[in-house]
Amino acid sequence: MSWPAEVVCRFQLLLLSRRGLHGAYNKLLHVLFPPDTCFTVEPHYLEPSSSQSHDSIHSFDILLGTRPVFVPELMVPTDLTCKLSRQSADEQIREHLGDLAS
Repeated sequence: MSWPAEVVCRFQLLLLSRRGLHGAYNKLLHVLFPPDTCFTVEPHYLEPSSSQSHDSIHSFDILLGTRPVFVPELMVPTDLTCKLSRQSADEQIREHLGDLAS
């Protein structure tokens, strides 16, 4: 599968400017889960759970009807090198999945 030019362009802009992470993934997810299907892409902004974290976290819920089937969470790459940040992200996504289940 080749990616549409619009998706490739958004990610190329992301590499150049380090901005637009949310927009690039929003574009990609809407290509993978088109609006004319039973899937719904719901973007979310999550507050960092730790007072030590200053980076915003974006999350998307991909729903099939009302059931979540995919929940990607986006963080800045530097957060992946810090164990505390990874633990915080894990806690946030588990809490978010718990909210979706209730």
